[in-house]
Amino acid sequence: MKALNAHERTTGLLQFAGLFLATVILVTVAIYFNVKTVPQVQLAGLQVENAKLLDSVSSVDKFNSQLVDMNNQLVAYSNDPSNEVLAEKVTRSIVGLDAIAKNDTISYIGRMVNQFAMGYGIAANTIKKLKASGNASEDITKLQEQLKQAKDDLKDKDQQINNLNIQLALKGGGGGKK
Repeated sequence: MKALNAHERTTGLLQFAGLFLATVILVTVAIYFNVKTVPQVQLAGLQVENAKLLDSVSSVDKFNSQLVDMNNQLVAYSNDPSNEVLAEKVTRSIVGLDAIAKNDTISYIGRMVNQFAMGYGIAANTIKKLKASGNASEDITKLQEQLKQAKDDLKDKDQQINNLNIQLALKGGGGGKK
């Protein structure tokens, strides 16, 4: 027995097979482009972003090493504030930090440099003042000792004058105190 709608069944089966094949091809092409081409574009963008991040990290590393050098120089300068060579090295370190910050893409490093530079400048001036005041306190102590010695000498001389006046008065010279 032959089916009455065999022709319609055959066309339906062919339509289903064609639609199924078109869907499979469409999904396969989409997967191919998703795997092969789109990641390449995304990868290029990510590589550029990665290079920027690595550059900023290297700038931070340079900044940190320069900051450690400047700190060491400032410590050496604090021990000898009259040394102009050390003062020049500290100044060059601050300028070097500023140059690193200007080349960096991250703006907070620039603000950090300014804060550190101002802080180190204030610290250097304070160290100079403290060293100078330390010398001044020694000078004041010496002057106080000299003043005390002069007062003692003055008391001795005053006592000698009083003794001499008493002796003159006893002798009747009339030159004594009245």
